[in-house]
Amino acid sequence: MNEISEHEALGRDRPVLASQRLLLRLAGPDDADALYAQLNDWDVVRMLARVSWPVPEKRLREFLDGVAPRALRGAAEELAVLPGGREPAGIVGIEYDAEGAHIGYWLGRAHWGRGLMTEAVSLVLSDIFRRRPDCRVASGVFEDNPASLRVQQKLGFEVVGSHMRWCEARRANVRHIDTALTRETFRKDAR
Repeated sequence: MNEISEHEALGRDRPVLASQRLLLRLAGPDDADALYAQLNDWDVVRMLARVSWPVPEKRLREFLDGVAPRALRGAAEELAVLPGGREPAGIVGIEYDAEGAHIGYWLGRAHWGRGLMTEAVSLVLSDIFRRRPDCRVASGVFEDNPASLRVQQKLGFEVVGSHMRWCEARRANVRHIDTALTRETFRKDAR
């Protein structure tokens, strides 16, 4: 009997979510080169809380190796965003806990300004609310990331506070705007 990998068991090669412009599927080790090329950009990384600079390729590979086990436990999903079904251009990550879900995302610079992340996050949120109608989704952005805040506001996220949060790449605390969304405030048709 052949052993199958956790990614194969989860149907990694099958799109999880799709629109006319995007495929979203579980990220995995085969995505490392494409994602590293997109992520190895100061203007991307400085907006992420947990990624160090310079980006250690080994750490990215370890992260991707852990995607399937986290998904199998139901703790988190990290979905690769594939414009036109081609190479991954970024990630939408969802972590679940007793209070609901937390969503975070990033997109490579070459794909900015086309509404792709608004579309990708909308697909993910639609799926979350289909499976968990009463879920509260938390998110947020560093205050110097207005583009990401616009993505959230278009989708119906509301600002619920702010605090200082450590940014690993900047090696500093940065003001973080906290946001939240419920099914009632979600605008799934945002562009």
